Amino acid sequence: MMMLDLALDGNGAIPYPLRPLDPNNPGQNVGPDEHLALSGFSLGSNHDWHIKLALMMPTGNWDFTCARGQVSGGLFLSDRIWPLFTLWTDSTHYIEFLADCEHSRYLLRIKNGSGPIAQVPFGSGNFWLPDAPLLVSLAYNGSTHSLTVGASLGGDQVQAYTLVGFVPASVYETLKFRGAVGGYSGDGEVCELRIFGGLIDSASNFGAGSFSDLAFLL
Repeated sequence: MMMLDLALDGNGAIPYPLRPLDPNNPGQNVGPDEHLALSGFSLGSNHDWHIKLALMMPTGNWDFTCARGQVSGGLFLSDRIWPLFTLWTDSTHYIEFLADCEHSRYLLRIKNGSGPIAQVPFGSGNFWLPDAPLLVSLAYNGSTHSLTVGASLGGDQVQAYTLVGFVPASVYETLKFRGAVGGYSGDGEVCELRIFGGLIDSASNFGAGSFSDLAFLL
């Protein structure tokens, strides 16, 4: 079992990650991104496990009103989807959790080997507002090979989804508070987020989608 304590970015819209400055080129950034990640655990397909996280939206950075996308053929294509954290083995084995502001829902992107990335949307009617608390859990049942994810945004009721017949092809060993791709260094985009606590339990799937007990924050 692993516990995560407080990790805050401060007030305002300070960019995170912060890249070190190049001393030979004033104002230019170089080097790897500043990242937060946890490791030292093993979450596989042959046993139960679960993760709980208590997060909070930033004060003055991204939210559901922010524009995000790209220009193609002279047209702007909106894509207001923000990666928050990734359960990671390598670039072909991960579970990425994202805020889908484009459709007011949650989104999982699962890469489980050489096949395509599976898109798993769930929930509805979510408004990603500044300072809104976000509670997330992922729980795996090693007997039924099912992954249940639950989330509550802004004090709303928990919305959950169960992915049946999911057998991870590898063991997850790192929890990265960034996306699976992108970013300055190309190893995962970081979106500003406040982290108040968390729990990683590699021996139980208890509490999937339920936050009636927040003792892991104490």
